[in-house]
Amino acid sequence: MGNLQSGDILVFKAGDNWLSKCIAKLTDSDVSHAAMYYQDENIVEMSSSGIVCNPCKETADGDDAYLLRLSPKQDAAPLQAAAKKYLDEKIHYDYPDLVFFAGLIIYRSVRATKRWQIIMDCILEMACAELDKMMNKLIHKDGKKAMVCSQLVYQIYLDCGEKYKIIIHDGLLQAKNRQSEQAVCLADLAAKCDPLSEETTVEADRLASIEFQAPDMEEISRELYEAMEESERKDCELCTAENLGGLVHKARKFLDKMEKILKRAGVDLPVYALFVAPCDLLKADNLDRKGEVRIKRV
Repeated sequence: MGNLQSGDILVFKAGDNWLSKCIAKLTDSDVSHAAMYYQDENIVEMSSSGIVCNPCKETADGDDAYLLRLSPKQDAAPLQAAAKKYLDEKIHYDYPDLVFFAGLIIYRSVRATKRWQIIMDCILEMACAELDKMMNKLIHKDGKKAMVCSQLVYQIYLDCGEKYKIIIHDGLLQAKNRQSEQAVCLADLAAKCDPLSEETTVEADRLASIEFQAPDMEEISRELYEAMEESERKDCELCTAENLGGLVHKARKFLDKMEKILKRAGVDLPVYALFVAPCDLLKADNLDRKGEVRIKRV
């Protein structure tokens, strides 16, 4: 592990599974996951169940990752301490893949087709139901700590103060303003729409009471990936902002719920910071790219 130093960020290239491929495609990049090199040949990262410290080694058959380092370089001790705090507290990862997936899509510019609209309608409905479950757990957590920020690396650096804060270019998600032909961004549309009506709120409460079956994220990712592939064809029929009224209101509902959860959890972050993608780290103003490495968890 000669190239790695404590506090270094590893941004992993997308694997062969549909979720990784979809995250890479959504963010117009080749990456889908981030971790931090902790110490003594270990990396800290977020798994589906919570924060983990995985032993690892550099090897030719490892996973490809970009190596990033803070510039100007800072003492790694505060980063190690911040990571250790989360490890010691055994922070529960109360942030389902579906919620991160929904937020990531909302903040990215896409060419919207009818097929994409149908899939997104389903994703947002289920994601809002998951947010209600998250809020319920936060209200009744009985002292148990939960992490609602999916980007562990971003959060660890933020915890260490202003000198360590990762500066996302222009303070925005990197792909948010990437405007391809006839692309729409649900977050921008949601910001302009009227406040949710009482009727919409009642319907939201009704949906929240429905027990949705646990989604198959690989299947959802495959469907969305294929819908985005279809939208890239020049002859495909695209939806306009006016066609997306119902979907925009669901996006607004999702973002409103996220704000309430942040307030309840005492997390001092704007909602968009919860959806910092691995590709955003690659383009951060104060992270230098130090080449590529191959990392194998052992």
